[in-house]
Amino acid sequence: MEEISFKHTKKVLRGKINVVFYDMTTLYFESSDEDDLRKTGFSKDGKHQCPQIFLGLLVASAGNPIGYEIFEGNIFEGDTFIPLLRRMEERYKLGKPVIIADAGLLSKKNISSLTMDGYQYILGARPKNETEVLKQKILSFNLKDGEYAVIEKEDKTRLIITKGIM
Repeated sequence: MEEISFKHTKKVLRGKINVVFYDMTTLYFESSDEDDLRKTGFSKDGKHQCPQIFLGLLVASAGNPIGYEIFEGNIFEGDTFIPLLRRMEERYKLGKPVIIADAGLLSKKNISSLTMDGYQYILGARPKNETEVLKQKILSFNLKDGEYAVIEKEDKTRLIITKGIM
């Protein structure tokens, strides 16, 4: 099924997968029994007492699926990103598309791996984890819907601040 889905995605995109998006979700079970895969862990749905699994999904532009993987329910979300990306790259010969992921996958370890592996990336960020000076700079922008500003950080990474269209 995954192979059919990937072939369709590649056909729709005329053989070019230049951008991929990675995200995770949890699926919980109305049971108290754990096993090798179903584990009690942090639950986005507030079902902390229920065993769950994580589903990691890699999609191309317009949400066309590339592949997925299922992880134990007690794994840290950030630890799923690079292993799944590397497996999908090897399996489907993806090359080096631009990687886009949310802040749950943002870590120095993941950024280092992406950089070492030669990827360009866009990762969501959490302003609360920045310095007070940087937070004030972010808050000082008076952006209108659709506008953006760029802040070059000392480590040569860039923060792109936007105001979305509501």
